[in-house]
Amino acid sequence: MKKKRILLIPMLLLSAMMNVGCSSDEEPNGSLRTRSIENSGCKQGNNAKVQSRASDRPDLFTETITLTAQKGGWLRVEHKDALFPCCIDNIAVQVSMEDNLITAQENMIGSDACNCICPYDVNFEVGKLTEGNYTLIVETESFVRLKKEIHYSNNYNETIVIRHIK
Repeated sequence: MKKKRILLIPMLLLSAMMNVGCSSDEEPNGSLRTRSIENSGCKQGNNAKVQSRASDRPDLFTETITLTAQKGGWLRVEHKDALFPCCIDNIAVQVSMEDNLITAQENMIGSDACNCICPYDVNFEVGKLTEGNYTLIVETESFVRLKKEIHYSNNYNETIVIRHIK
């Protein structure tokens, strides 16, 4: 009888530790994640210079950010014409959330020691979100490209046009 108790106690402790260590995807805002991160690469080749996207104002450069709700509480972010040096290797996206403030940081990987910049398309998904109000910040190399109040729902879809003076 004493041997059975001795074996039973470690088994109960092990079982309790395994249950505490597990986490569930059912906790939507427990930890924000990214998925489907991709970029276009330099859209104008290795010797690119920034070109205007606004035909009526040659001193303006335009980029867009499209936000679209996806199944399962994911928000797709499509950042078109984000400016990075034309010689970088890749673009990483890191997200964080504090309260209802979501920050997405797009950071270059590799050297920035070239004398040109060019537009890249950066796409990623952030999740899992529940329906509600959020503030979304999109940063490119610590420069805030977008700070926007959004109401996330299953049918959320919005495109924001950002114009910069060269």
